[in-house]
Amino acid sequence: MTENTIVQEQLESETVRVEDTVMEVPVYSGPEFDTVYHTPKKKTIFWKLLFAYFALLIALAAVGLWFFYNQLQSYEATTPNTALNTYLQWIRDSDYQSIYTALDFEETILNTKEEFIQYLERVYEGDTDTLTVREKSTSTDERKEYSLYIEGERVSNLTLLRNPEWGETAWSYVTDIVYQPTTAIYSAENIRITVNGVDISLLNLPVQEVQTTLLGNVTDSELVPTVYCYTLENLLNPPTLEALTLGGDVCTVTQTDAVSYHIQYPSSELLRTEHQELARSTAFTYAEFVARDTKLKTLQNLIYKDSELYTAIGNFKDFWTTKHDGYTFEDVVLSGYSQYTGTDFSCEVSFRPVYTQKNKVVEDSPVFHCRFTFVLVDEEWKLLTLTTITDVSNTDTPTA
Repeated sequence: MTENTIVQEQLESETVRVEDTVMEVPVYSGPEFDTVYHTPKKKTIFWKLLFAYFALLIALAAVGLWFFYNQLQSYEATTPNTALNTYLQWIRDSDYQSIYTALDFEETILNTKEEFIQYLERVYEGDTDTLTVREKSTSTDERKEYSLYIEGERVSNLTLLRNPEWGETAWSYVTDIVYQPTTAIYSAENIRITVNGVDISLLNLPVQEVQTTLLGNVTDSELVPTVYCYTLENLLNPPTLEALTLGGDVCTVTQTDAVSYHIQYPSSELLRTEHQELARSTAFTYAEFVARDTKLKTLQNLIYKDSELYTAIGNFKDFWTTKHDGYTFEDVVLSGYSQYTGTDFSCEVSFRPVYTQKNKVVEDSPVFHCRFTFVLVDEEWKLLTLTTITDVSNTDTPTA
């Protein structure tokens, strides 16, 4: 074997060993490699579990607080103070719809929901910022009674009644309702009247004839027009009245006092002025008769003969006898005009006669204040009644 052959074999042998060495390099998959790979994964799971644990605690706390809050609200809702404060807030907010619903008001044909709300508006008018309440000594655990005040004045009473446990609410509201006094409506027959928008014929009201009281009593009943008095009771508010004649003319509603309404027959301003002038001249004639300044016959010519007044004037004895040679009528006031039909009217006349004697004023002259009622007899107005009015403060403006 030659030297070159031996060198070549040695080189090939070394080459093989080098390749083997490269191929035999070990791949380390031992413990050190596994530790580096799994440690981050365990830490991530730990934090996730910790976060879930705290989230669960927060959720449980929130549920507990919610449950506690609801229980507290439920308890507070059952206390009378909560019910009372709710009612007071309704008043401050003018939320009368809620009060109407809470009180369970029973409506009638005249006392409707709208009338009840109007009633509440009247009761609680004023500065509601001054609304205060005082509990009455008669209150019990089952029944709470209060007085409500606005601007220092008591305006109403409120009662809270505890409901049974199965009731819809813990407390029921009851308030005192102060109804209007008995109200009278005076009207001639054949007048169409509505009360709070309801025809009076549908109300079945108590009614009686009162023409002899209002106008006077005569033998001929047909001479005096029929006048009715309708009686209204248990109204929440003063009534809203409207009236028409059978011909459709609008009548005037006059309130003479807190509980009396008179339906006036429509008349022109000119006709009313004529009637008032007749009442004034008749009043002057009466004063002249009383002071012996005119004759009995002059006054009787103005009076309906078939009347109690005609007889009374014929027997009159209460003359004012102080001597005088002159007189004037001052501070004349016409008021209280009324007319139920086209054949009657009434008017008040007030004046102060001033008598003089030898150009000197006679002191203590009587003051005349009378109501005169006339009826139409054979196309002529005749005096039917004369009523003296005393102790009346008249603030109307005197007329000339």
